[in-house]
Amino acid sequence: MKNFLIKIFFLSSFILLFANSIQAQLKVGLRDNTYAQIAYEFKNDWEAKLEHSIYLEKFGFQKVRAYMGYNHMWGNFKLDANVYGSTLWNASYQDFGAVVTAGYRILKPWRIEATINPHYDTQYGYKTCYAASTDVQIVEHFGVMAQYTTIPEYRLSEKRVRAGFIFSYKELQVTPMLSIPVGEEIKSMRILCSFQYKFLFKKNKE
Repeated sequence: MKNFLIKIFFLSSFILLFANSIQAQLKVGLRDNTYAQIAYEFKNDWEAKLEHSIYLEKFGFQKVRAYMGYNHMWGNFKLDANVYGSTLWNASYQDFGAVVTAGYRILKPWRIEATINPHYDTQYGYKTCYAASTDVQIVEHFGVMAQYTTIPEYRLSEKRVRAGFIFSYKELQVTPMLSIPVGEEIKSMRILCSFQYKFLFKKNKE
């Protein structure tokens, strides 16, 4: 554990020093109450992200996942494509896959998105997951969102409807939501929250 924290400290320090010399973004956040994230985005197109679980479990049962992705906007259309791989620290299982999201802004405050997620788990095998989402900005710093998804919130694919709010201020975005099961496999309702904060680094002038 000590060696892992030392490695994360030096990696974060290197990213900060490197990002300060070019135009880049560093993002930190939390996904679905459970996954702490740090991401580095270069020139608004390429992104590398590291995600670590904060389960109420021993360290060996925690999950670490690495992403590498590309995103770009053409007018009102945005494409976001990522590949990922993850493992538990005790190596009891791994998973691999890709997340590809296409989004279109119909009106200035209204956006729709479709996501496909081919996903392979070394114990449960392959499954194609997907999601359809929409969000509407009501006022400057507040919006609402809704989503139908089969993408795993934890490990297993579930059919769920998620609805919530989007609060944003400058570089901070917070999204609390309710996750409601609509399939027969899992019946638990979940209250989830995600947030993200962006640090923008501009290229130093000589």
